[in-house]
Amino acid sequence: MTTLSLADFTTPNLLISALHSRTVVGVVNELNSALHLNDALPENLFLMPATVNRELLTSLTMDCGMVISQVRHSALASTRFTLGRAREPLAWRANWLKPIEFVCLIVEPAGRPNEYVEVLTALAYLSKDADILNPLRAAATADEMLTILRKVPLGAGQLTVR
Repeated sequence: MTTLSLADFTTPNLLISALHSRTVVGVVNELNSALHLNDALPENLFLMPATVNRELLTSLTMDCGMVISQVRHSALASTRFTLGRAREPLAWRANWLKPIEFVCLIVEPAGRPNEYVEVLTALAYLSKDADILNPLRAAATADEMLTILRKVPLGAGQLTVR
């Protein structure tokens, strides 16, 4: 039996080693574009500004400098995520919050809540593990990032997500 890892839910085309945008909306759009171009998702998963604002306000900000935004879409057969690394830490939501280096946009398909929770839990585990996160910070390419994500198995951390 093969153990699934975070790498099984993304591709090098969904990993951005140097985000171009410095704004929250710009970063979300950059990640959304990667999903659109590589997974044939709608060009804009966030159809209205109110949806973008809701996602930004409810995104999970981790202590290590990672934020996880989530959206649900029925067009996918399984959970997918895109991960971007900022060239320099970004302010997220408010200037007084800790700057972030990584932004993850995870897409939950209809009817696969257990898989989605497992991927979300593994991403939360990744965000707290410096032995994995530091090499991810240093990875020069998307392929190197994917190799590092192979080290994070689903079920890692066994966090409870409610």
